[in-house]
Amino acid sequence: MIERRMRVLVVTPLGEGGRGGIDRMMDEIRPYGQSADFRDLSVKFWATRGNGRGLRAAGTYLVFLIRLITVCVFRKPDVVHINLSSGGSVIRKAATCAICRAFGVPYIVHLHGSRFRQYWNASGPVVGRLIAFIFTKSDRVFVLGSVWHAFAAGKLPQIAEKLHILPNACRRGGAGEKPSAFVRLIFLGQVGERKGTFDLIEALALLPPDLRWQAVLAGDGETKRASALARQHGLQDKVQVLGWVGPDRIRTLLGSSQVLVLPSYDENLPMSVIEAMAWGLAVITTPVGAVEDIIVDGERGLLVSPGDIRTLAARLEQVISSGPMRETLGRNAHAFYEEHLNIDRYATRLRHHWIEVASDRRGTAGSDNLLLQGN
Repeated sequence: MIERRMRVLVVTPLGEGGRGGIDRMMDEIRPYGQSADFRDLSVKFWATRGNGRGLRAAGTYLVFLIRLITVCVFRKPDVVHINLSSGGSVIRKAATCAICRAFGVPYIVHLHGSRFRQYWNASGPVVGRLIAFIFTKSDRVFVLGSVWHAFAAGKLPQIAEKLHILPNACRRGGAGEKPSAFVRLIFLGQVGERKGTFDLIEALALLPPDLRWQAVLAGDGETKRASALARQHGLQDKVQVLGWVGPDRIRTLLGSSQVLVLPSYDENLPMSVIEAMAWGLAVITTPVGAVEDIIVDGERGLLVSPGDIRTLAARLEQVISSGPMRETLGRNAHAFYEEHLNIDRYATRLRHHWIEVASDRRGTAGSDNLLLQGN
């Protein structure tokens, strides 16, 4: 027999460079597929709909299904890692899960999506059964935080034993060049109501006029509305709306900022907050989703209730006015990042889960069986 590497297939929505949080997270682990630590694994990433819309997205999905069936027939994966969100993602991933089950391929469900709780609670019987099928037939379920663990276990008690909390992670930050004449604030995310972008601009308009700050808003979405609102409040010289920027520019922006502000109404576990912690920024955000798993108010950041514009303005004034406060919050956030949210630790945990799931299905266990036999 010829020893071969374990085959892992990671299913993502958009693919490499995708603008959503799922693909940003998966892009963080792509380099590990080529690393020495993953030498016993062959890791592939396939997109289910790509960056197209309408017929183009449907075509991408059809090709994906054909590829998946083909590979299950001729070169069966040892484990499939399925990233799941709400809406159309449930339909696409239900078919993916059904194919895996039909061919006896173990699969992991990785739950993302800031509004999955609302989506599941409001779903009709057909969608509800699809969601239940996806989770109950899986070999393992990843959620991003304790609130999501409790929610999923409450909806389907029978999956409680297969639930695992795997918070998002990112690469380490760096020193960066911080401006000294003013405090730079940064917002990273889709510009719009859900992320609290307009609340942020309204709060900035309440700050004392002599306070020295600048804000950069980076993300796609309702950028024209954000720019117009900033002009309406006379903030056009202080608020810069960039639109979407790539990962390299994001790192540059993080390196030149002191504060990240994300006053969202809904989140799962936002990548931008984790990236800010990696760079040692002070974070102002809202206690939504799994945010409170990583941000303790007054210790590793500042928390403001969603929609509370006046309190948001007061917290902004505090952190802009006090260098020691910014430094303490940023230092504590960075220490937590290093211990819990570092991408190296994440990759090690993920590799362990992949191996364990594949080994359990084959009736084996432990690291002595990492290299599976066959072609």
